[in-house]
Amino acid sequence: MRTVVTTRRRRNGSGHCRRLPQLPYREGVVYGPIQSRRLGRSLGINLLAAGPKCCQWDCVYCQFPEVPQDFDRRARVRLLPHSDSLLKAIDNGILRALEDGRQFDSITLSGNGDPSTHPSLPDVACHLRMLVRNLRLPVRLSIMTNLSGYRDARFLEAIRLFDTKLIKLDAGDDEAFRRVNRPTTEVHLVDLCDVAAAVGEVSVQTMLIGGALDNRASVLSEAYAELIGRVRPVEVQLTTIDKRPACAGVLPLMAADLARAKRFLTDRLCPVPVNIYYQEWPSGFPGSWQHDK
Repeated sequence: MRTVVTTRRRRNGSGHCRRLPQLPYREGVVYGPIQSRRLGRSLGINLLAAGPKCCQWDCVYCQFPEVPQDFDRRARVRLLPHSDSLLKAIDNGILRALEDGRQFDSITLSGNGDPSTHPSLPDVACHLRMLVRNLRLPVRLSIMTNLSGYRDARFLEAIRLFDTKLIKLDAGDDEAFRRVNRPTTEVHLVDLCDVAAAVGEVSVQTMLIGGALDNRASVLSEAYAELIGRVRPVEVQLTTIDKRPACAGVLPLMAADLARAKRFLTDRLCPVPVNIYYQEWPSGFPGSWQHDK
């Protein structure tokens, strides 16, 4: 029997359930703009070509399907587009969006996995910074990353070129981290947090989930607060899933659950602001997408 993941939607005081949609893999290098919970109208840059996802983590809540255990990530990386063709596709996609009159607030590296997986990320970051300056675009450069490439100094320099740096932290201890984020290499949260602090001016995004795997006890803890203290972020962003997760049984939380988490963390993380990014309809789709479709 196929598991149907649902979340409660309030309308006229009554709640009923709806199916969470599956976010499709991005086909091109430049896509959107899409409506983002945190970035507004976001023009996406997908360095990782068509699916399956290319990431050193396999988070249980990922918006893309779970990858098979025998998936060869190294072979997938070897098939990624090379730097020259990638930069040309980025130029063409952004110029086409401008010519079409598509408005966007952010140019965001995200796509089919973590952009740090692509070896040309430093070249892309420099190129985007130059392009935005030359075209005088009133937009922010943003990146969503789990810092998988933190052992590469060039990668860290590239991350610093972005205006908005969204870094994952979904647990307060390594055991919960391994269960929720399922890294494919040996990683420790303390190391990631120290790297995030060295990058500077990052925003920590924390996904809170329930159901078969509930991470609230790990996040709402003194250990999580200590990790945030190491990072010294400009903001902590609390979210929950609004698309079909990779693993069956992983469920979204209600707005009230996030509000309780915010109250708990605000007392412990001051002066770091804690903000909720919650909406009743799925993010990551074009702005015209309606949740009743």
